[in-house]
Amino acid sequence: MREPNQENLSTALIESVLLVSPGPVTLPALSSATQVPESEARAAVEDLKGRYSPSSSGIVLREVAGGFQLATNPRCSAAVERFREEARPAPLS
Repeated sequence: MREPNQENLSTALIESVLLVSPGPVTLPALSSATQVPESEARAAVEDLKGRYSPSSSGIVLREVAGGFQLATNPRCSAAVERFREEARPAPLS
């Protein structure tokens, strides 16, 4: 298996932090958590914006509250809501 180049690794690190974060993450916080310089973190975010384009992905990268957050694409909301309803456990009697 090929060793990922630094640019790909930086993007993967940023993506991982965004995936597990319960809320928006600022660029300085992404840089600090991943130990990726802010300029590289900014480039990684731009790469992820393209990867998670609303026109081609069920996941989107949003800029919100001064940070960045991965979220489901609003175009997919009906399927997501249906899944959440079906996955909800039946109430105890």
